[in-house]
Amino acid sequence: MIFEHEQFETLKSKVVEILWNADPFSHFVALDIDSTVLHHDTNQTVQGVPEGMFVYKIARTYGIPVVFITAREYDEASEEMARQDLEHVGITDMESIIMRPSWINTWEGISLFKSDARAFWEDRYNMVCLLNVGDQWTDMMHMNQDVIHKLRSSSYQYVLFNRTSPNGEIRWNLKLTET
Repeated sequence: MIFEHEQFETLKSKVVEILWNADPFSHFVALDIDSTVLHHDTNQTVQGVPEGMFVYKIARTYGIPVVFITAREYDEASEEMARQDLEHVGITDMESIIMRPSWINTWEGISLFKSDARAFWEDRYNMVCLLNVGDQWTDMMHMNQDVIHKLRSSSYQYVLFNRTSPNGEIRWNLKLTET
């Protein structure tokens, strides 16, 4: 099932429904950071992205764990900066921040890293990523370079779609507008 819309407002009720029906002991939400929950304005001031902040707040209201999976390169200083940026927009309650290893430096590698990070969290904590949110297709699923190039040149707006996992569990993905 795919819901594609020009405006995020039309998807809000479906996002709320998905999270309302979630089990906080067996589901989690995965969020990208940059251009998903925060962005830097022209003065390099950190601002919240309304759509990502909406998802974060609804998830936390319903007690659903939130995991941030970002393509920001990991080192201790970068992790601290990510935490400060998130705190600046009011995000202080999260399960984890998973950052990209330095040796991953292609879009295809990033898409695999993000897919693997969600799978790792699922396996480690015996939970399902019920809703995955990001601004780029590489945030959504693993794909090869050719597919990434084709999708990046398309003009999709907000897309909410589901996939069924091997065990029959429905998993949702929310693709925000790429900036």
